[in-house]
Amino acid sequence: MAGPLTPSLIQPEAAGAATGPAPDTAKNPPSRAMAPQLSTSMPAQHVERLSQLYSRPGFLLRRAHQIYVAIFEANFEKLSLSPAQYSVMIALHDLHGVNQGDLAKAIGMNKVTVSQIVQALEARGWITRKKAEIDRRQRTLTLTAAGRRALNQTAKMAEATYAEQMAPLTEPERQHLFALLHRIVDELEPRARTPFEPLTD
Repeated sequence: MAGPLTPSLIQPEAAGAATGPAPDTAKNPPSRAMAPQLSTSMPAQHVERLSQLYSRPGFLLRRAHQIYVAIFEANFEKLSLSPAQYSVMIALHDLHGVNQGDLAKAIGMNKVTVSQIVQALEARGWITRKKAEIDRRQRTLTLTAAGRRALNQTAKMAEATYAEQMAPLTEPERQHLFALLHRIVDELEPRARTPFEPLTD
């Protein structure tokens, strides 16, 4: 999905520390935001270890995600909508009568998390669950009219969120970043613990 919806649909549920050889901090120094925290009174080896930690991709991706979530929640404060809830509503807008398991796969979240989100959105009257026509043991999820109205209010919020999140980068840099992130995800997808089956066809 392109445009302002892109960052909100990328929802890692946890970011672990990266493994493997530590990066060369001379070539990849800590960001300016991290640098002031490295006290000159600390032993050199401690500073070096922290510098390596702050330069690891796992640490940077986790920190970027924390910042992105904070920006999202500030812009969506009017609706009290979280990034994960927004992802579910976007998916349900296009996936008519999908069951909870398939929804979880479509947005790359585990079933427990999706179940909690569904309950919260159902309590707000934004989605409804009903028994599937083919398999009565299954329940399908659908956006209600109120849910669609709420989602319609998010267009400008999503645009503002995307603009703020991507403000440090030029357009070519953004496209390069997206290409690299897609490459990482595509090539390392088999290592993921949570299945992701994008429904874009």
